[in-house]
Parts: sequence; C-alpha cells; structure tokens
Amino acid sequence: MQPIRTRINGKTYTIDPGAFHALCDNPHDSEPAIMLADGLQNTRSSLTYMVHELLHASDWNASEEKVTKTAEDIGRVLWRQGFRLTSK
Repeated sequence: MQPIRTRINGKTYTIDPGAFHALCDNPHDSEPAIMLADGLQNTRSSLTYMVHELLHASDWNASEEKVTKTAEDIGRVLWRQGFRLTSK
C-alpha cells in the first residue's frame, strides 16, 4: 500500500503502511508520521495495531496502558461490525 496523508486533531500525518515496525511520531515533529508494520494482515490484531497508533496521534500524552486497552476495545467492536483491512 502507498503512504497516505490524514489529519488527526488538526495535525497532518503521513501514514506509511510499509514500515518495519509500528509507531507514531510526536505530533510536535515538523512532519509526523504513523508507521504501520509491513506484515499487517486482514486480522483483528492488525486492525487493533492501526487503531493503537491512531490513538497515540490523537492523544500523545495518554499512557501506553490506556492506549493499548482502548485500542483493543475499539478493534474488537470494529471487527465485530465487519470492518476489515483492504489494500488499494
């Protein structure tokens, strides 16, 4: 998948779905990015990883524990509702 640009809480991020590991840059960086591991598959776990990094972008100061728990909850709900990752 190609990188895409999106806005989260007023800050523009580049989302790179072909990175080696998943992480979210500090929103105060000049050009923050969200990297998603290249091995993301169409699984609930991969959907949860994506939500996890987006939550970091949304609230950079949230604890890792809170982000992880919230991402798991949101990922579970989205998966049950039929949301799936697709490549374009």
